[in-house]
Amino acid sequence: MQLGRVDGLDAAELHPGRAHGTDRDFSLPMNRFSLIPLVGGLWGTVACGHGEAGSAAASSRGGGGVDLAGGIVVARLAADPEVQRADSLVRAGRPWRASALLAPRLRAPGSASPELRLAGARAAAAWDGWTEVERILRGADWLDRRFGGEGRELLARGDLERGQDGVVD
Repeated sequence: MQLGRVDGLDAAELHPGRAHGTDRDFSLPMNRFSLIPLVGGLWGTVACGHGEAGSAAASSRGGGGVDLAGGIVVARLAADPEVQRADSLVRAGRPWRASALLAPRLRAPGSASPELRLAGARAAAAWDGWTEVERILRGADWLDRRFGGEGRELLARGDLERGQDGVVD
């Protein structure tokens, strides 16, 4: 039997006008029609993220931004550059560096500003430093009134993570 022949016919005789070899898997109509769901999905994602209802919900919770990783509203912190830098480090996935940056100012948490204390607690929570979260936030009188209760939430999460009962101050 000769290569390239089937039942005595050449491949050129079986498929006149076609080149030898395999056909392309993707044709132009297939590519065009597969882009429609992709473009529609992207449009829907963007449209849902930019509505008036979404921005109104964020502003009604104290002017916070949305934490894209957790899908929750996060309170914006003060204009203190060191607090903003630490918050930025936490969002960039470097919470230990943020904790080290704020540590000198959080040696005596009771004398620190609420913004500084919350930034330190966020950083410690990001590296599972729940005893540090408790040290920074315990006894703060603003936990339920400021930042949408985020400080109280961090304390409660810390208690749960360490297997302790949450106790109200």
